[in-house]
Amino acid sequence: MRPHRLAFPALILASIISGTGSPAIKLALDHFGPFTLLFLRLLLATTVTLLITSYYHHHLTFIFSKRLFLSSILFTGNIIFFTLGMRLTTAIAAGLLVSFVPINLAFLTYWRRKSEPIPINRWLGLSLGIIGTLVIIFRSFT
Repeated sequence: MRPHRLAFPALILASIISGTGSPAIKLALDHFGPFTLLFLRLLLATTVTLLITSYYHHHLTFIFSKRLFLSSILFTGNIIFFTLGMRLTTAIAAGLLVSFVPINLAFLTYWRRKSEPIPINRWLGLSLGIIGTLVIIFRSFT
């Protein structure tokens, strides 16, 4: 199978995995402490990352190692804040907060890469996402 034919199933699988993250963490926090859960999650992520990296890059260069280290710090910070925040909110509210991630990413991309304009249909899709998220948030208060 050619790589571009695997893109759509990979996207669906990634959506399913990321969509189940918030409820899974919320349920796991009932049985584990937040730092035990963080340790297990990061141990799994480190193992998978090292296996993939060692398969594709037999020798690590200093520049690649530096990029991997910096991205790991940002990823770890995101997971720590997300897991600690999940203790203080409901799974539905966490899902709504996660739905704002693509919107933030679009604005950061536009701000960082002004030479790459974002098409109007993508802005319309993001606007619909914002409106839908806001409707759900405001309906939960009434």
